[in-house]
Amino acid sequence: MVNSALLDVVGLFLFIMFLAAIWVPLCYIVRRSTEMTSPQDDRRRAEEIASIGERVLDFFRPPSESIKNYLLQYLAVTAAVPCSWCHIAMCCPIPCLCLTTARDTLSKTMYVVTDRNFYVQVDIEEQSALCSSLASQVSASIPLAEITY
Repeated sequence: MVNSALLDVVGLFLFIMFLAAIWVPLCYIVRRSTEMTSPQDDRRRAEEIASIGERVLDFFRPPSESIKNYLLQYLAVTAAVPCSWCHIAMCCPIPCLCLTTARDTLSKTMYVVTDRNFYVQVDIEEQSALCSSLASQVSASIPLAEITY
């Protein structure tokens, strides 16, 4: 007869290894640094996005720390719900692709404020396996007159 304490220790060890196999790749994706462009390149890109005759007042990209916090929120939700752990383990490549796609999309997003419009531009250079239907450029604009406080 095997000692039940030994079975508990082995079970705990296997459970910890199981969780490590899931969370290590996900945490690696979150912690991996995003590619940031230089301010000169961002200025040039902002002027390309703005319509002819508009003056660029400001432009910005989400900071890498904000991108990391956004991705950590996804991990916190999945970690807080133990019943989702087995599904994440079985489908581990899907959360990895989701996090990679979200990180890449957020790091390629640029917001431009001109004297007439507010623009949001997402430059996706390579197609993701998860979101292959995305266009290479996604953009939207709204006139400043329509923005209220």
